[in-house]
Amino acid sequence: MIEAIKTMEHLDKLCPICKEELPMRKLFNKQYPSYAGHEKCVEIMNTRDQDIREQKRAIECRLEMEAELYGCFAGASINPARRTWELWSENSENKAVTEFLRQWRYPNKGMVLSGGTGIGKTHILTAIAIAAFWQQGVRFKFIRVAEWADDLRSCQFERAKEMVTELKRASIVLFDDLGAGIITDHVESKLCMILDHRLEFNLPTFFSTNLSSDDMDKLFSARIMSRISGLCEWINLSAIKSDWRYK
Repeated sequence: MIEAIKTMEHLDKLCPICKEELPMRKLFNKQYPSYAGHEKCVEIMNTRDQDIREQKRAIECRLEMEAELYGCFAGASINPARRTWELWSENSENKAVTEFLRQWRYPNKGMVLSGGTGIGKTHILTAIAIAAFWQQGVRFKFIRVAEWADDLRSCQFERAKEMVTELKRASIVLFDDLGAGIITDHVESKLCMILDHRLEFNLPTFFSTNLSSDDMDKLFSARIMSRISGLCEWINLSAIKSDWRYK
């Protein structure tokens, strides 16, 4: 134990950078190591400490951003950590839509992704949202339409107003599975208010749906469809057969 203490004391007298013995100074009748003559070593230590602080802050910022990313999904049951754009774009069947989406940059026009179940519609929407968030710093709202419509029908007036306002103003809104759930006149009128505002201010809006354009015409009013057409380009993914839900 005594030898270990002596070794520790000896290390305290050595410069941690150049390993040379430090001059000693006396303070309150005690000897303390001094860095006089080791100014360059002090600069190196300060730079190293600053790098450590910056790395720590970068980790903290990353964690804060990840928490905000999950918040952007508005409670939708999606794990964004396992949704990667690269996975979808590697499939040769997806080249046409991949090329289109590679050229998409906020605030370009949005799109409607239509096609059967399990061909990657939600995957693409999620990938677009995550790419916009990390690469361009754009916040978004990801909405499961059936869940959103249920909440809208059951909530109080003030809360419904808040739900509409936040979707009006969001930089990007992605409506997943449009046509699912019960779309009442009340829900459709609120949706129309949102789309009116987003069309007026040219705010990117995305939809995924299992319905064809003809089916959509039957389900929604001409007012809704005209606004969707003004906001989006229609892309039919029905030729893609791969199931990307569990990749």
